[in-house]
Amino acid sequence: MGGYIGRGQPVAAGGNSVETSDIVDDAITNDKIATNAVTGDSIASNAVGNSELSDNAVNTAEIAADAVTGAKIADDAVESEHIAAGAVDNAHLATGIASSKLTGALPAIDGASLTGISAADNTPSFGAKRNSPHQNFTAINTVTKVVLDNELWDTDNAYDTTTSRFTVPTGEGGRYHFSAGCGFSRLYDTDEVYAYIKVNNAYTYIDWQFKNTSLTYSSVGHTDPSFTMSGDLDLSAGDYVEFFVWTNGNGIYNDDDDSVILPYTTVHFSGFKLAGV
Repeated sequence: MGGYIGRGQPVAAGGNSVETSDIVDDAITNDKIATNAVTGDSIASNAVGNSELSDNAVNTAEIAADAVTGAKIADDAVESEHIAAGAVDNAHLATGIASSKLTGALPAIDGASLTGISAADNTPSFGAKRNSPHQNFTAINTVTKVVLDNELWDTDNAYDTTTSRFTVPTGEGGRYHFSAGCGFSRLYDTDEVYAYIKVNNAYTYIDWQFKNTSLTYSSVGHTDPSFTMSGDLDLSAGDYVEFFVWTNGNGIYNDDDDSVILPYTTVHFSGFKLAGV
């Protein structure tokens, strides 16, 4: 038995005998199509465009895995409200995040995972002081090295307690900051004291001086000045740095000796490399 579809032409029963030309426009509606009757194989490439799809006509269950690629998603088409919490993991983040995207409080970060950050720090670094007893100065008008035989810290084994000397390690040339200080005891009349930081036994701009002008001689009248000096020096590998003092005073005092002394509790010498300069 035959039938008619729209144009009055006879159609044979069974088989695939209905051609597109035999179907009038809008003759086939949704209710004429059985569920799952139209498969992907039955749809020509690009036959169904956006205009043929009603809003919400395609649900998630109808989309094959990996069917929607990046090329099918327009720029800025997915807003943050459509991204589930935790849906974007590290594997889906492009290399680098613009600083403009980092706002507010940041979570704690394992330092081992950070990249692009300079590893420079303030080393080499050292600090030293003097062990007991006090250091006496019997060589008047002579520049004398301060003995600092107690190492407090030394990151690169660059300070030598036997010579009281810091030597710049190989590959560690650069700008360094140094600090040194001490106290003097038993200064009288016009006694003077000077202190210096030397590089390779040459004077630098880091120095300090004191001249006593307020006291006259007596067995109990004396002054005990103290100081701290500091400054920056540009050094090369192999340069060595030391701390020196000078005095013109005998330090007359009723004691076992008649010398100016540096109380060991006041003497210190330290330095470190400046990072980023």
